[in-house]
Amino acid sequence: MKIFLDVGAHFGECALRALNPRFRFDLVVAYEPSSVSQKRLRRIKDSRLLIRPFGLGGKSEQKTLFGAGHLGASLYSDKKGLVRPDLMEKIEIRTAHKELADYLRDENEVWLKINCEGGEIAIIQDLYDHSILNKFDHIWIDWDARKIPSLKDSIEKSSSLLIDASARFVNAHDFESTGWIGVEKWIASSIDNEHKRSSAEQDDFRIHSLLKFPFSLMEFLKLRFPTLWRYLAHLYHQNR
Repeated sequence: MKIFLDVGAHFGECALRALNPRFRFDLVVAYEPSSVSQKRLRRIKDSRLLIRPFGLGGKSEQKTLFGAGHLGASLYSDKKGLVRPDLMEKIEIRTAHKELADYLRDENEVWLKINCEGGEIAIIQDLYDHSILNKFDHIWIDWDARKIPSLKDSIEKSSSLLIDASARFVNAHDFESTGWIGVEKWIASSIDNEHKRSSAEQDDFRIHSLLKFPFSLMEFLKLRFPTLWRYLAHLYHQNR
């Protein structure tokens, strides 16, 4: 079974890409603790999508999510660029290795994407402590800890853990693109470009591309017009 584990799924930007028939994932598991984001995730109608309504970390606990429902929401109130940090929500965090270990069977091909606004530090430490970092076939990490003063000193240590474990990982900010576009390119990089799809697969791909269009537009605004993007994000959440 080919599995995509989306840790920090938000509205499903990356999950939707993984569900592209081209990539042939049998299961996409979206970990998302925000109740607002969970509602948006449920709009994606695909039998392969499993929504897990909690976040992952080093232990099971209840925590506060700052900027809940907004892109970039974090467990850390000192994260730079938080949209509406005054919007807070109590969320559930579960122990990472206990939630992910069952997927790491020999017969599975497991892709792990981590983009959880600082939560990556505790997740990596937990997976390292339980000796399963090297069990994933592919790992994508967006180091959001770089935006959090209280965590900046932890990034080098986490990187060392990945290297020490011989984990097969990609640092999002060393890749050619970040965000949703980068994740899609990362997945696509393992696909044989010469693979010939059937006409049915091609039709599925065209339909999927239309569904993806709103996310592509959001990414364009975020990259090219960050001030406008922040304003529109704030306006949207004010009126949702």
